[in-house]
Amino acid sequence: MSKNLAAILMLFLCAGLSGCAPAAIPFGASIHWGLKGGFYWTWTRRFEHGCVAWMAKEGYASVDLLVDSRCEGRRELGYLDGPGINYFSSSDEIVFRDYWPRGEMVGGNPCAHQISEAQIAALRRVASEALAEAKTDGERRVLRRIDERLSVVKGDALMTYHGGWCSDLTQEDWAAETARRSQTTWQDSWRDGR
Repeated sequence: MSKNLAAILMLFLCAGLSGCAPAAIPFGASIHWGLKGGFYWTWTRRFEHGCVAWMAKEGYASVDLLVDSRCEGRRELGYLDGPGINYFSSSDEIVFRDYWPRGEMVGGNPCAHQISEAQIAALRRVASEALAEAKTDGERRVLRRIDERLSVVKGDALMTYHGGWCSDLTQEDWAAETARRSQTTWQDSWRDGR
């Protein structure tokens, strides 16, 4: 009981102090707390051509970038609905979501779908709008990395992702274990810009 009371007291104290948030979290982000995961922050920014919804902790950020200008819903631990991508900073992989019905639930196989150059251009336009409005270095680093990955996506060579979507990893990435090396290289991009 006293552990729960201490956690609740800490949540209220932290909510009143901006110093509780890591430097990469912008002022005004909503703070949340869960028994399993501890503190995390969420925020959403809407732009002319879409939106970017963030969920972050000190060690990583998960970003939904949608090309739907309505961008309805709130970002919590789940994802927003609508065509776009999810980028998780600790895995450095773009997952294309809601462009087609969910498919194979196992990752690492060729995806039955493609993403067009026009769809990639629309995603990059939203990333550019978001980068222009980014408030922290952490946001800027992650948004630049998203744009960098989108700039080299092979839209006809996507791979299945374990959630039933498709990712920008290629067969070569899986075969050469590039994905695992990439995770090591970029796992801290949210915090320190490596």
